[in-house]
Amino acid sequence: MKYSFRTVELALLLLPLATGCAIPSADIIPRYGQLDIDGHFGVTEDPGPIPVTDLGEAGFGDDDGYFGARADFDFGSPILTISGQQSTHKGRGTIDVDLDASDGMIAAGSTVDTDMDFGLYQMAVTFDLIPTDVVDAGLGLGVTLVNVDATLMDVSTLESVEVDEFLPIPVLVARVGVDLGDFEAVGLASGFDLSTNGDSVSNFDLDLLARYRLFGGDDRLAGSLGIGYRFTKLGIDYDDDGDRIDVDIRLNGPYLAFVFSL
Repeated sequence: MKYSFRTVELALLLLPLATGCAIPSADIIPRYGQLDIDGHFGVTEDPGPIPVTDLGEAGFGDDDGYFGARADFDFGSPILTISGQQSTHKGRGTIDVDLDASDGMIAAGSTVDTDMDFGLYQMAVTFDLIPTDVVDAGLGLGVTLVNVDATLMDVSTLESVEVDEFLPIPVLVARVGVDLGDFEAVGLASGFDLSTNGDSVSNFDLDLLARYRLFGGDDRLAGSLGIGYRFTKLGIDYDDDGDRIDVDIRLNGPYLAFVFSL
């Protein structure tokens, strides 16, 4: 997919500089979760609307569980958040539209084997707007890196459709946190919609985490047990060497986390 990366490059340069030189407190958050998948996929060389098939019907199943990690570095203001995770979705299903394949076509009604690796990585900086001891809210900027590596293969003809995209997406970010002593909750939302030269990409991500402190101090050298929820939506519509591709992916599900506060 081709579009200008100047905004992304500028954001990547400015994000580390925005944190300054102070020594931050840090929350290191390993987590384990499971993601349900929904959406559609379509590819064609023909003009007009792109026919799409349902991801679930095509066999892109829910993942068997994934490991991820997140780190929050609190400089007072700003807060720098870095996170990453990758999930795998595969199975066997049936497509309900014709898809242009590498050497021919996969006809509607064909049985297909599907396999997709979905990587989601984010760096964001938020600045406090409402800094209080109980409620903390802020806005900022970030960069979301999405990697979609998917294959759909007709089990009879071995014709295949492949998508391999690594997309850096500049995003607007909002953070809201509540601190009630041993119990804390924080929500981080980011999103952006970009369209240029007939191609478009949109992304929305919501990460909610509630945690209860099990041991340690109020700010540092503490351990907490957490439960969270992640929702991610990615939409891309673009032309790739004559193939017109429409992908809409929605992933959501709970996760368990342990928070090390340093």
